Amino acid sequence: MFEKGMNMIPGLGFRYFGILIVGLAGLMSAACFAAEPAGGKKFSLVYLVGVEEAELKTGVAAFVEPMFFTDGKELVFVYDYCRRKEESVHTAKVPGLRIPAQLKGKRGLADQEIAEDLEPIRSYCANRRFRLNGEAYKTLNNLGMQVRLGEIAFSGTGKHDYTWYPPEFPDSGTATITGVEGPTYEIPGRSKFWGPKHFFLASRNSSLLAELTPVRRTDDKEFQRFVERANTYGNGQKGMSIPTCLSRNPKNESCSPFSKYSTDGRAKFVSAELGFGPMMLGDVDGDGLTDAIVGLRAFQEPVPIANSKRTERLLWSATAFLLGNGNSFHIARVNLIQVWPSGFYYYMPLALLRMGGCSYMITSSESLEKDLLFLAQPKESGGCANLRTLKRVENVD
Repeated sequence: MFEKGMNMIPGLGFRYFGILIVGLAGLMSAACFAAEPAGGKKFSLVYLVGVEEAELKTGVAAFVEPMFFTDGKELVFVYDYCRRKEESVHTAKVPGLRIPAQLKGKRGLADQEIAEDLEPIRSYCANRRFRLNGEAYKTLNNLGMQVRLGEIAFSGTGKHDYTWYPPEFPDSGTATITGVEGPTYEIPGRSKFWGPKHFFLASRNSSLLAELTPVRRTDDKEFQRFVERANTYGNGQKGMSIPTCLSRNPKNESCSPFSKYSTDGRAKFVSAELGFGPMMLGDVDGDGLTDAIVGLRAFQEPVPIANSKRTERLLWSATAFLLGNGNSFHIARVNLIQVWPSGFYYYMPLALLRMGGCSYMITSSESLEKDLLFLAQPKESGGCANLRTLKRVENVD
């Protein structure tokens, strides 16, 4: 269950419905999932690159995950594309298999519409092992930073477990950073935060990448002011339990409290140490001022589980929005964890994206399904709807 800040901008709300996402189609904008184009439009593949090391430097490891195809105006998620593309193959192996329409998006892509990476994405959809020349890809984030990548290796097995809706996908690819360009900023204590601390979008289409990634130029003084604000805000909010509403309709007051954890447990948790995740700058609310989007996380030291040899940690994970006008809010999740999640699959800001006249903050949840959420900024509207895709979905039929 997700939580949201009391002062959250209307339209950012959403609810996690479990393994099957009922009503997924309602989140997808007709502007982003239109009918098959008749012209010669080409769609480039955009990847997400994440780095766990606090210091960006040559030799550190990165992971690479294909996310979506776009021509700069329309979007087709990779996971949805693969399900649509591979459905007939798996239906032949498992008669009666039906992949829910909500998991395939509103449209697919013909081969001639894909500008580059057609062969790699075929291997990805088939869960096969393959490699990419990392030097062919440009990267960029919202601070204007870039990294160069060495060879990118994907370790697919070629196998499929039909307890999950096919196709299965390889784990995120791995690469080594061969160079760093652009400004770098220090965040005290960032190394305490486990998991990726830097994210980039990547593509072979460098001009398209620049259009998709709004870069907010800043200096170290302004950046550090946002770091201080994030630290103050996070220490004041960590461990708090905030109701989550069942609807984005502001007139719907049907909210249920997040009551899984006792008040005493949360009180102990408030003293947990705060860590920083990814940080990006941009104009989220369109007032011309610089805003910050910051990943924050706090967790307790491992505590024993009653009548068990295992331990668990109470974890608070949040995406905080620190607006240039002084207002702040967050969307967050509290969770009991016994193993660390890996890759980008936890509730953190990944990138700020500009596409088709809409701006999106990309994030994800810690769910087993490994979903990507594109939250329209500053709020969802008819022309700029929230979008979602899932990498793994259990077949419960």
